[in-house]
Amino acid sequence: MSSRTALIGAVVSSLFALGACVSIPVDGPVTKARSDVGARQSATRFVPAGPVAGATKVDVVRGYMEAMLAYPVAWTTAQEFLTPSAQQRWDPDAATLVYSGFTVESEPASNTYWVRVDRVSRLDSLGRFAAVSGSERIELSLVNIDGEWRIDSPPQGALISHDFYLSHMQPFEVRFFNEAGTRLVSEPVHAVTGEKLATSLVNILGRGPHPQDVPWQRTFLSGSFARPGVVPLIDGVAHVTVDSPASGESQDDQDRASAQIISTLLNVPGITGVVISDADGVRVDTTDPDQSPEMWEQFDVGNNRAWIHAIAQDRVWRIDSTTPRPAPGYLSKSAGGAKNVSLSRNVTAATWESRGVKSDLNGDNAVAIEGQRFLPPVVDAADVAWFIDRPSAESRLRVVDSRVTSIGLQGIERVRAFDLSADGSRVAVVDQAGHVFIAPVIREAERVVRLGKLTRLSTVENRVTHAQWLTNSTILYIRRDAPRQLREARIDGSHSVSSWSALGRWLPNVTVERLVISPSTVPVVTILDSRHRVWVWGSGTWQLVSINKAHGLS
Repeated sequence: MSSRTALIGAVVSSLFALGACVSIPVDGPVTKARSDVGARQSATRFVPAGPVAGATKVDVVRGYMEAMLAYPVAWTTAQEFLTPSAQQRWDPDAATLVYSGFTVESEPASNTYWVRVDRVSRLDSLGRFAAVSGSERIELSLVNIDGEWRIDSPPQGALISHDFYLSHMQPFEVRFFNEAGTRLVSEPVHAVTGEKLATSLVNILGRGPHPQDVPWQRTFLSGSFARPGVVPLIDGVAHVTVDSPASGESQDDQDRASAQIISTLLNVPGITGVVISDADGVRVDTTDPDQSPEMWEQFDVGNNRAWIHAIAQDRVWRIDSTTPRPAPGYLSKSAGGAKNVSLSRNVTAATWESRGVKSDLNGDNAVAIEGQRFLPPVVDAADVAWFIDRPSAESRLRVVDSRVTSIGLQGIERVRAFDLSADGSRVAVVDQAGHVFIAPVIREAERVVRLGKLTRLSTVENRVTHAQWLTNSTILYIRRDAPRQLREARIDGSHSVSSWSALGRWLPNVTVERLVISPSTVPVVTILDSRHRVWVWGSGTWQLVSINKAHGLS
């Protein structure tokens, strides 16, 4: 996190230095800039009052609504407005409805009341965001217990105001596993910041994705293995206590569960270490220099695709600084006229006028496909090569491992650009009209078999020319009518953005031919302009790379 903070700080400094010549964007929706509060507790405190003796039915309903806005989050006061049986049935973590306002309605001489809320968004049990609109009428029945009115039919989940959401909730990424259990994949969620954040995130990992809804994700913290309670944070170290492993549970599965916890929590600002314990003692302590990190890092993508490459002088170059160096592999000395190339640590994917080739770095185990008008290929986290070309009016997608698999694009006729997230779990596609679509990548035993539903990002306007993944839950994009402005969008459709796009969005005064971002911990943003020059963002400014007549940036 410190390197990313330094990068953002450099962006801020450069913008102050350039303030006299850079204009401020005034279009686009109002967004919430993501701060670094994370696990640190906000100074704000709100402890709502419980029910008072003799409270009216309206007072009880309003008090219940107010009690759900407690911060730090606590449900004990809200439960006081419920009957004893309702307290047992109510699950405030089942979902969260965010509203901009509410009114209480009733009928004369009736014990049934309704809360009419103006909906803004909804979070499911994992904290996954969905925008909603319109009003919703929520029915509450009240009963009299020992002379006091109490709610007997609370809706499952919590009801919070939009102000509470903006003040106390932020987006995070939790780590589940892919279907094969071989690689961590990220899921964007929203959670309340502060002292209970680590508890919330570990509980989300324990609840896990629903297999019927998300067949391409799974968790190893379900069942009896992990039923964590409160996760205390002591001097920045999260202490997670889990159940002892069930009989027959393999060490590999225990390591996978540890990997999920560690990878999720260490990405939270303010959390510097994780200790996982069970009844037998400490399992994992990331603060112990004698403990090897490989037990969880073996499941992470790492820097398999950490570099950007370009072709110049019929050779492939690695763009890891303003001074490029020859890339590894058989194309480093002669690209053989290749138009585009994408490299991972192990695989090369290249395209020519009428063919694409996926091979090992040294050129062995090559698989070739025929095609026309290829887009720049992408090698994903699993070393699968993705090729999209347009032999006719419609684009076609083919993925290549040891064989070629054609994948349907679900009605998108012409693809303008595409990119794979760093963890290989999702693809972003830009169509000819400039709309951006996101789809999960469905694999079986690491083989891509199809795409999940292609969902258009409603928060992204049309006329998009370039789109690339910035993180596993955000993309950067450029619009045709604002060619010098980098914009950021979250793939879940929420408007929260990081300070990277808010501060580092302005491009050099050039025509951008290609935007590429390295999918690493601190992403490197690079562009190729119409004069075949490569620019890289670094040290608070755009810098020219010392390479001439480049093409095929990827």
